[in-house]
Order: sequence, then C-alpha cells, then structure tokens
Amino acid sequence: MRKQRHSTFPKHRDAVMVLGIAAIFVLAVTYSVFSTTISSNINTDGTLTVSDKSSLSGGVYASSTLQGSGNSYLYGSTTLGTASSSPTTDLNVFGALYVTNGLGVGFATTGNTGVGAGGAGNLHVLGLGVFENRLGVNGSTSPSTALGVGGSALIGTGVGSTLTLNAGTIYQPVRATTTIQNVEGAWAISTSTSGVPFFVVNGMNGYIGLSTSTPVLGLSVATSTYIHGGLGVGYATTSIGDFRNTGFTLHGGRVGINGSTSPTVELGVIGSAYIDTGLGVGYATTGSGHVKTTGLAVIGGRLGVNGSSTPYRDVGVTGDIVAASGGTTTLSLDTTGATGGCIELKGTGPAGSGATFWVRIYAGGGGRATTSDTADTFNLTAGGDVLLLIEKGRCQ
Repeated sequence: MRKQRHSTFPKHRDAVMVLGIAAIFVLAVTYSVFSTTISSNINTDGTLTVSDKSSLSGGVYASSTLQGSGNSYLYGSTTLGTASSSPTTDLNVFGALYVTNGLGVGFATTGNTGVGAGGAGNLHVLGLGVFENRLGVNGSTSPSTALGVGGSALIGTGVGSTLTLNAGTIYQPVRATTTIQNVEGAWAISTSTSGVPFFVVNGMNGYIGLSTSTPVLGLSVATSTYIHGGLGVGYATTSIGDFRNTGFTLHGGRVGINGSTSPTVELGVIGSAYIDTGLGVGYATTGSGHVKTTGLAVIGGRLGVNGSSTPYRDVGVTGDIVAASGGTTTLSLDTTGATGGCIELKGTGPAGSGATFWVRIYAGGGGRATTSDTADTFNLTAGGDVLLLIEKGRCQ
C-alpha cells in the first residue's frame, strides 16, 4: 500500500506571512518616524532617533534626554528643567543654561569667531537688559556691587554720550591715576555742553580753571573767591583768615611786611621801606616824594629835611625854614634844663681868613653854662634881669 505524503507548505506559508506583516509594520513605523507627522503619543524607555525632520503637533515630554542633531523648531511655550505644564513665557528654564556659542536677544545670530568680535560667549541684546541681581563682567564672578567689571570699561561713542548717576557717590578705594587727553579743556564740569564750566582741566599744561574755560596759569579763577582758612603763597600753612607769602602777611586786617607775621598796627614793616611817589596819612593823594599828614607826626629818632640824611640834632634841615600862619607865628623853644632855651648861629671870620665861629643866644643868663668860650658876651637886660645872653660858642 502506498504511503500518503503530507505537504509542509502551509507551515512555511504561515511563517512567511508573519515575517511579511512584521516587515510591513517596521517599514510603516520607520516611514512614519522619518517623515510623517505624529499626532498621538509615543512612549519609549530607550532612545528615539529621528534622522530627518519630524513635526510633533502635541506636547513633547522627555523625562531624561531629548537630543536633536539638526535644527529644532519649538512652537508655543517650552519649559526646561521642570514638569510645569503652564509656562509663563515662551521659554522657561528652571536651573542652569549652557550655551556653547553666543546668545542673541533680538538678534538671530551673535557669531562664533572669537570673544570681542561677536563670537562664542557673547551676549547681544537689542533692547533693554534688566538684571535683578548683581552683574559681573569680564571675569568678575562675585561682584561686591550691582555692577562689577574685571578690567577696563568704555562708556559712550562721542561727545553726545552721557553717563548719568541718579544718586550716590563715586568711590575709588585704591590709589590710581586718571588720564585725560593732551588737549585744551580736556575735562570740564558744567550744567551744559555750551555753558562756561565751573571746573576745567587743561590737558596740555595741567592748568585748572574755575568759572573759566581757558585758564592761563596754574590756577585761574574768574569769579569772587572765599577762603575759609588761610592762603599761603610759598608757605605750606597759615593761620585762619591770613594771607601770607614770602615777606608779606595779611593778618586780622593788618599787613605785615618782611617777616612781620603779627603786626600790632595796621601796617607793620620790619626793615626799610621805599615809596616811589608820595605818602598820605589822612590824605588819599599826595605829590611825588611828599609826606602829608592831617594829624600829629611822631618820629622816634632824628628828622632830616630836604636831603639831610645824617642830622646831628633831632631835626636837621638842609636849606631854609619858613614859618607862617594867618595869626601870630610862634617859634617856641622850651626846656626843663637850668640853662633855658638856646639858639646857635654859625658865622665866618674876617674876609679871606676862612675861619668860622658860632654864636649862641640864651633866654636869661642866670643858669647858663660857663665854658672857656665866654669872652665877648653881650647881655640884654631890663629892670636888672638878663633877658638875652649872646656869646661865642655853641649851645650847651
């Protein structure tokens, strides 16, 4: 009897069908992920790789890492660092954010050609930048004030630029030198750019001007000045209210000259004085070389008049003396001595002899001095009293 053979095709056919269906599913999923919009959820515990553009119409949630090798376009609000479902702005970052190149706010690109040229690490803001805390610039990682700059700072691009301090103080804790341009009026302070500055520094010579824009000396002041303390010219210190330079002092309304630092009268002079024109005491003006006074003139030493530079008496006059008045002109010679007042006259001897002699005239003769020159006396008497005594010699 012939044994019947059973065919295995049905079994192979089933396997082929399963493999075909699986392949179709894989192709469908691959095609869907590759270029199809996904409108439903995709959950995976591993990695979902998209090699081309993928459009996700719903929300995207990644509990671990969401990585894209190409461009990513996020429409709507996006939250990073937390599972918030209600972001307050278009992009919310909870935690730190690291940007390898530049960050542009209002700018599409900031470039990546190097720091300082719009490169990596640059922050480019088109509008207002508001920092609620402190801002450190150029490596200042822990600024002690609202703005900390680790290096130089450039503010302004031209004469119209303005730096405004609404309130507060400029404080420089470390000694340093501020440099200005080597031009006239290099640095000035004023209420406007067109007004006369209150304070100006000439960068060409270091001159300082107060209320003037063109100082001509070390300090030029074009307005009235009040100095609360003293002013020393050639002196480091003076007393309050004093003006002192080499050889001159103004102290308490009094003037001291040539080292007279505390004059006891309105004008104190130590040494000689030369007046080119006249001296008026009680008079505003006098003639050249004149001394004119309205009151008493007291001279402690001898007085030489009309060129008498070395008078041997208290008053020496080279020339004539005239005394005149509207009434009785009086020449009074008073003394407390016993000999009384005396007038001496110098005369000459016989013609051609060249001899000189003196004659003295005393008022009264009772107490006159007697010397060897007493010959040839002449007495003027009245009622037995000697009124005048005239004799050879000089007053004793």
